[in-house]
Amino acid sequence: MSSATGIHRASRRVYSLEGVVRGTILELARQEDLTVGSSRIARDAVYIDDEAFSTGTTAEVVPISEVDRRRIGSGRTG
Repeated sequence: MSSATGIHRASRRVYSLEGVVRGTILELARQEDLTVGSSRIARDAVYIDDEAFSTGTTAEVVPISEVDRRRIGSGRTG
């Protein structure tokens, strides 16, 4: 999840592994002086966020424009 001021990521204990792509995204965020938080993310918190994305080795960075048929932010990627 992200907003104009930072990135919030799921804690590593919750469905997430450390990875090269994830690490790169977090490092880039820090270089841009964005705050980086880590905790369990409630589904309703995603509903009201500006944007959301997922990272993975094969997929790299994938925008998430909708969760449970609810638009995230403007619903547009980018």
